[in-house]
Parts: sequence; structure tokens; C-alpha cells
Amino acid sequence: MIDKLEDMLEFTLNDVVIAAAAIIQERGWHFVYNPNGTKSCDYVMAAPYNHKDPQTFTGCLVGAIAKRLGCTLPTTLWGISVDTMPDKYFPLTPDARKYLTYVQAYQDVGHTWGYSADAAWELINGRFVEPQSPPHFPTVRVKDR
Repeated sequence: MIDKLEDMLEFTLNDVVIAAAAIIQERGWHFVYNPNGTKSCDYVMAAPYNHKDPQTFTGCLVGAIAKRLGCTLPTTLWGISVDTMPDKYFPLTPDARKYLTYVQAYQDVGHTWGYSADAAWELINGRFVEPQSPPHFPTVRVKDR
């Protein structure tokens, strides 16, 4: 994937959905990065490790996806939403950026990574997501495209 960064090609929706699925499978569908729902996150782990605080042993899901795709995000990006992140850090197609914006919004208010990815998938496909709807992750649907 490094060639994409050097050539400034953009990561597609398919790229980020597949990366999200792999990360969620590794970490667990029910992993909650932001249990307090503070509406903010770090793309890169910046705090000293604390086994009781998930934010100290991983960056947020968007940061984890960027890392998996070969991007290196500086810790100075804290407080910048993925929808306004400069392409020089994480070049994305418009639909990939929109998907990650939805992922970020759900994660940052305290939802699990699995639910965040699923709700983003539903929204990107034009379906309304009820806050209490039963979650299902789109791993299988990625293969259908």
C-alpha cells in the first residue's frame, strides 16, 4: 500500500471497509475505544499505557485503519475530524471519507467498533440506522461487491 501514498492515489471505500473488518476481527466486535463517549479520540496512541483505559493501548478505529493501510499519522492531528484531515496524511476517495466520518461519529460517542462500522455501512448505503437496531457487521457483504 505504500505505493499509493507515494503516488498520492486515494484509498477507496473497499480499502477502508476491508481494513476495518480485519481490525475488528482482531480486536473484537464489542471493543469500545471511547467508553465515556467524550466525542473525541486520538488517531495514534499518545497516552501512557493503562490496562483499564482502552484509549491508552490503541489509537481510534480510523487511526488503526490508516496504520493498516500504510499511513503514518502524526499525534498533532488530535481534534481534527477525518472529514477535514489533509490528504497528505490519509488520502481517501469521497465515499471512503464519508464512511470513516460515520465510523468516527459512532465510535466517539461510545459505540463498539463493530457497531460503528456496521452503522456507517448502513448509512453509506442510504439506510437509516435506529440507535437501538440489532448490529450486524458487513464482512460478508464486502465479498459480494
